[in-house]
Amino acid sequence: MTNYREERKNVRALSVGGLLILLVGGFFIARFFWGQSSKDSTEATPLQTEKNETKELPFISAEVIQQKVLNGDKIIFLDVRDQGDFESEHIPQSILTSPSTLSSYIAEQGAVVVIVLSNRDAARQEAVGNILRLKSYPAFILKGGIEEWKRGGNPVLSYGNPDSFLDQSKVTYISPDDALKDLKENGNTLLILDVQSEQNFQKKHWKGAVNIPLDQLEKRVKEVTHARSIIVYGESELVSFRAGVRLTDLGVFTAKTLSGNNHLKPESGFILEP
Repeated sequence: MTNYREERKNVRALSVGGLLILLVGGFFIARFFWGQSSKDSTEATPLQTEKNETKELPFISAEVIQQKVLNGDKIIFLDVRDQGDFESEHIPQSILTSPSTLSSYIAEQGAVVVIVLSNRDAARQEAVGNILRLKSYPAFILKGGIEEWKRGGNPVLSYGNPDSFLDQSKVTYISPDDALKDLKENGNTLLILDVQSEQNFQKKHWKGAVNIPLDQLEKRVKEVTHARSIIVYGESELVSFRAGVRLTDLGVFTAKTLSGNNHLKPESGFILEP
């Protein structure tokens, strides 16, 4: 009887010991796998953060651009709007391009590239943002689009709408009679700017006039910024008006725009060439 009790006691002890071994082993196994899972989760966090960061589009405000200009940084404006919108008005010296050609654009070293869009074109903005994430040069999207740029009083180059009160306010007119008088009195210091096409200029122009066609005026504006007084004219009064608007938008405030359409006729009183 004593042997039977001792055998049951030993069996019970072995059972309890085995159960404890199983519990301890299970604890360490569970701890191992839990630690691996936690480690994987921790290591994935920076990747997830980086992924989230790439979703942010690289914007730059007009104020920051102005500060960079003051610091001497080279700013290149790439306008990816439709051609019609660009021709209607754009930031001076900006370059018309498209999202499809933007991906292959190579910026000059050290330049900061600013992409100009309309803030109403969300689809194009997103397409441009995706391209910029892959570029190696510092490129940004103009914050608020060209609309915000204009609201801040920053310069834009207008095509010149004669029905626009704003464009009309940019022009200072001079009549043919006053222009003739000005030529006689101040001919030595007066710049006569002819914005006709090169072909029309060769046919007829004022004697002593300098020809910079209207479509080249933006690129060649430095050729006239030195003049203290300018009389500008084109093939017609409309072309003359658009030249006056463009000069003002380019920061040339010494120009007077000739009124009328008879300034290239023999009876005008002006000395014509050839």
